[in-house]
Amino acid sequence: MNPAKKVVFLGIGLGVMLLSLAACNPVSKEAQAQPAVMLTVNEANAVIERGTVKWDTFEKYKHTDIGSGLYLWEYEVEGGRKLQIGGADLNQAPTQIRLIDAEGEVVQTID
Repeated sequence: MNPAKKVVFLGIGLGVMLLSLAACNPVSKEAQAQPAVMLTVNEANAVIERGTVKWDTFEKYKHTDIGSGLYLWEYEVEGGRKLQIGGADLNQAPTQIRLIDAEGEVVQTID
């Protein structure tokens, strides 16, 4: 095989390999779609006080699913706090809402 054909085949092979790696991106589409906006304490408190939390209430904020057996989503809140919402069914309103301070103590809860 002449050297020019080897270069062409090598280029095609590298292109296919790069496309394969791009398709296997370990970052989920959900994580890519979530902007890096931090929830404020005032926003978290206002929603908790209204008691109208749904699974999509905080959709503009990034969350981590920390549940096992139940859905438990945790949101970062300014000042090192966390907001957790949990429940058994994503088609029904969450059954628990907790605001946790920077030391890990629950400071406000709705069950």
